[in-house]
Parts: sequence; C-alpha cells; structure tokens
Amino acid sequence: MNAANTSTLTFDDGPDPVWTPRVLDCLRREGARCTFFVLAGRARAHPRHTDLELVGWSIDTEDWRGDCAASMHARVQAGLGTGSVVLMHDGIGPGARCTGCRAAVALIPRLVETLAHRGLRPVPLSENAG
Repeated sequence: MNAANTSTLTFDDGPDPVWTPRVLDCLRREGARCTFFVLAGRARAHPRHTDLELVGWSIDTEDWRGDCAASMHARVQAGLGTGSVVLMHDGIGPGARCTGCRAAVALIPRLVETLAHRGLRPVPLSENAG
C-alpha cells in the first residue's frame, strides 16, 4: 500500500489515565496507528502521549453523545475514504452525554475493518495522503 491508501483516526480531549491506555491497547491489537490531540492541563498531568498540531477533521463520530459503536459506525462509514480524518475522544470533556469512552474504543475495530475492506490503512496524520 502507498500513502494514497490512508485515512487517519484521531482522539481528542486526552490523555485520560483510564481511557487512553484502553484506546492504545485496542489500536495495538488492530495494528492501527493514529494521532492524539490533547488538552494542555491533561498533557501536563499525563505527559506520556502528546501530539500538538492543528487539524481539520473530515468525519466527526460525535462519540461524546453516548451513542453505541454500531450507531456511530453506521453514521460515519460512508465518509471513510482516502485522506479522511476521523474525530474520536479518549477523554471526556464538558458537555459530554456519556461517562466514558467505551463506545469509542469499541468503534476502533469496526473502523479499521471498514478501512481495510476499502484498501485503506489508518495512519498518523503526518502520514495521511489527504
């Protein structure tokens, strides 16, 4: 596969001491890589995973709403394609209607599988062809 066959999964509002390790474990199991966007205060408190860069997302899973992984996948799968940049969360911010990131973690394998079926692979933003 070349750089044109890529898409990016991103995670926002972390790092979170509970959810970021779960996201990382799931990504590792799926053989997927991603980009994290962090909150400064959380990055200082949990400095293991930081990546500061401005980006525009092409797909918002709206995982903060509390929908299940199947509903989010159904809503976003049509937009998954070369160069897409998917927004998810590994930390809960103000206004979230859910109490954790369980559905975002459960969404990762579905997204990775859909991307693979389309001949795409998830990569960090720095390697995205889009």
